[in-house]
Amino acid sequence: MSEGNVVLAQPPGFCAGVRRAMGIVERALDLHGVRSAAAGRQLEVIDATRPLVSKVHQRAVRFARDGRTILLVGHEGHEEVEGVLGEAPDRIVVTSKGPG
Repeated sequence: MSEGNVVLAQPPGFCAGVRRAMGIVERALDLHGVRSAAAGRQLEVIDATRPLVSKVHQRAVRFARDGRTILLVGHEGHEEVEGVLGEAPDRIVVTSKGPG
């Protein structure tokens, strides 16, 4: 992709399985603590991240490392937006797609 191009993609949203998985993870964190606590207890960490989500995170890291500014279309405070933003907060600008 050359400089100056803007690619707009439609987000896939959440399916019922993703919403359920997020609830399970949130409950597990409430009950057992965070990843570092698991490592300290020599527990195996299972990464249940969807491949598409991992791909978005990896691209954000790569584009930021290349010095690009990333325009992330989504809603601030949304779990997925916050997750991607955490990969390169100094290189990502979050913009809302508007109402609806």
